[in-house]
Amino acid sequence: ALVALALTFDRQLVMGITILPFLFTDIEQDMAAAARLMNYFDMRPEPGYENDTNPPEDWPREGSIRISDLLLANAPGRRRESHETHMLDIRPREKVFIMGEKDVRASSLAAKMMLMSKESFGEVFVDEMPFSSFNLTDARKAFCALQRQPFVFTASLRENLDPEGIHEDGEIWETLEAVRMKDYVEELPRQLHYIIMRPSRLSDSQLVLLSLARALLQKRRIVILDEVVSRVDFNTLRIINNVVKQLLNNCTVITVAYGPIGLETFLYHDRVIVTEGGRILEMGSPRALIEREGSLLSRYLSPT
Repeated sequence: ALVALALTFDRQLVMGITILPFLFTDIEQDMAAAARLMNYFDMRPEPGYENDTNPPEDWPREGSIRISDLLLANAPGRRRESHETHMLDIRPREKVFIMGEKDVRASSLAAKMMLMSKESFGEVFVDEMPFSSFNLTDARKAFCALQRQPFVFTASLRENLDPEGIHEDGEIWETLEAVRMKDYVEELPRQLHYIIMRPSRLSDSQLVLLSLARALLQKRRIVILDEVVSRVDFNTLRIINNVVKQLLNNCTVITVAYGPIGLETFLYHDRVIVTEGGRILEMGSPRALIEREGSLLSRYLSPT
């Protein structure tokens, strides 16, 4: 009887130890969620959320964009003295590379286009509809933006990739394969249910690729790579280029970078736009600008 009691106790002890990590994980997620709620509690709502006008359900269908170059300005809080306004038209499914000075301090282009920045001067038209005329929550779903600091939150890898929980595991694994992250995730504890912490054990390049996987799953018509390609290693850059060419060929893609850039970074784009001080100084196909004598693009080409 004592032996049976001891075996029962040992079994219960092992079971208790086994479930402890899961209990700690659940507690950690609950505490992180509570912390986020407390941070949001006192935030003032941005203008536009009370707008009851919603965009059409199939908007945007084409992905054309028309923006004022005031949105490209690199100097926060400085309006142009001239009242002249230049519009930048981006065609549906066009791949555009916007290049500017190195080490500029400004809100990101993605934040400005989605009216998330106080420096969002000018207007954005998506499929000829003014972005600011719609409810911000619904309007921002037109874009998918990858930024230089990849956005992750304390939750499972699956929740980071599919926050709305609308995709099957098989589709998520296929997307991870497309961004060359499947093998790495398969080696993680609990795989898709691995909890991403901040700071994360994943490298910046790996986080960028996970953000790219999330963009593929969201299936947005417009994708913005905002200061991403100039901050990753060559292998990651090659993966991003392949994904844009093969899997985002039906999307409008805007790539933004500052400082020296290698040729392989922008050659697959349809147009390169060179800016300085918020002004569009040069625009054309990559090869045409490279071959043009005295092109401003040459100043941004890295020696390697």
